[in-house]
Amino acid sequence: MARLPFIGYVGPDFRPGGFVLMAINPGGGNFDRRTAEDNRLCPALHRLQNASTQETRGAFADLVQVYLDVVPTWNLWRIFSPILEALNTNIRAVAFLNVVPFRTKGDASPPVRAQRASWRKIVSPVLAVLAPSQIIALGKKAGSVIDRFGSIDRVVTVPRTNGDTYVSQQARVILVGLASIGLHRNSV
Repeated sequence: MARLPFIGYVGPDFRPGGFVLMAINPGGGNFDRRTAEDNRLCPALHRLQNASTQETRGAFADLVQVYLDVVPTWNLWRIFSPILEALNTNIRAVAFLNVVPFRTKGDASPPVRAQRASWRKIVSPVLAVLAPSQIIALGKKAGSVIDRFGSIDRVVTVPRTNGDTYVSQQARVILVGLASIGLHRNSV
């Protein structure tokens, strides 16, 4: 697995009780060659990693801005965007996490021990702080990790297609259900 974690971001307009979208792990690249998105994210991740205590807040804000710019360029955006639309929200008002924040060789499924360690050391503590009202799993693999380690009842899994080339009929049905969650939340 890669050494640099792509944990995700917390939008600047996110508030406790908001929506958290979760994918399985970062994909789309390999260990020998970075993607254009990696060339933007990696330096921002390194700045945060090396920031002094006084610089942490600014480095985190810079990283979030890079994520906000980069996420819409990912194939994942093809399912991410309809979810935001169904929830009647936007990219700045949600948090996005990878249940395993490391890219795996050949984009293989992360080993169970990595899933468990990531959940215990990273995802669970972050979710405790974020206190989401709803978790949206982006794909069945992410949903299965959440089910296995999370014991969370506020999870909706939206299935993905190979390469996220289209939104499946099954996903469209789930998006209708998410729209009712978004409408209910915005009317309260």
